[in-house]
Amino acid sequence: MSSKQLILSTYRQLLKEVDKQFTNQNNNKLWREEVINTYQKNRDLSNKKEIENLSKYALDLLCFLRSNRKYNELLELYNPIHGYSEEKRIELTANRVGLKLPVVPLAKVLDEEKHEQTIDEKNLYTETDEGGIFYDKAVNHLRTEK
Repeated sequence: MSSKQLILSTYRQLLKEVDKQFTNQNNNKLWREEVINTYQKNRDLSNKKEIENLSKYALDLLCFLRSNRKYNELLELYNPIHGYSEEKRIELTANRVGLKLPVVPLAKVLDEEKHEQTIDEKNLYTETDEGGIFYDKAVNHLRTEK
């Protein structure tokens, strides 16, 4: 394959790969435009050494993009918990080895969150007009506990 055909082939393949990974995924045309602009900017080069270096760089970039895409595809295929939240991953991992996580009643979870919130509220103080430290919510909380 001649040098010009190789460059055009690499250019087309780069555009296809960029479209697969960036343009079609999130409708971001920035990467596609960058590839086009780079090729157009270097279209009139006559120095063979520089053309060869840029062609090698384009082939390396194409190889990297393809490898990165294939890596992500394999990760999704063979790592079934990829992309889940931490809680869901822990649950799925426990299920995989035959364990079940304890079921925590919703009321208990809400009580713990409320307790943590009241501790935070007790640590916050505001200054009154008289200059003393006073916090209405902490006082109200103490009154309701009695």
